[in-house]
Amino acid sequence: MENITGGLPMTTAVTIAEFRKDLRRLIDSALTGREIICMDAKSRDRQTCSLIKTNLLLEMLQAYIFKPKVFYDQETKTHNIHLDELKLYAYADTLEEATEQIIDLAIDYARDYINRLELFLNVPDRKSHYPYVIRLTHCQNTNEVKKLIFGS
Repeated sequence: MENITGGLPMTTAVTIAEFRKDLRRLIDSALTGREIICMDAKSRDRQTCSLIKTNLLLEMLQAYIFKPKVFYDQETKTHNIHLDELKLYAYADTLEEATEQIIDLAIDYARDYINRLELFLNVPDRKSHYPYVIRLTHCQNTNEVKKLIFGS
């Protein structure tokens, strides 16, 4: 195991073999707040992945806030909700229907995004949706999704 930062002992890099061998200890270390970076020593592109405490991840993701635009369109006589962070838009006769629609759209989009992650992460205007999608995937039900999108 080595410290890849060259100084500060906050990040630990391990090979896949070391990760397998010391999994329990590395998880315990990650749960203290240390980031564990796992790398394939045999890989040509040297991509890495991180093991990080979930609560810390969620705290970092709090910077990604949904800012729904809710308005009534006089011309079409519809209630509109635009969720620009995910490029989702709902239009309905009532505000309640538009709210339900945007929540359903967000849930469906998050599910599709995760199911086709490699595609979405390689599309420039969709890659930036990743932190918002991760926040959505940590919601336990539609009420939590509503709270996340619209606040309390």
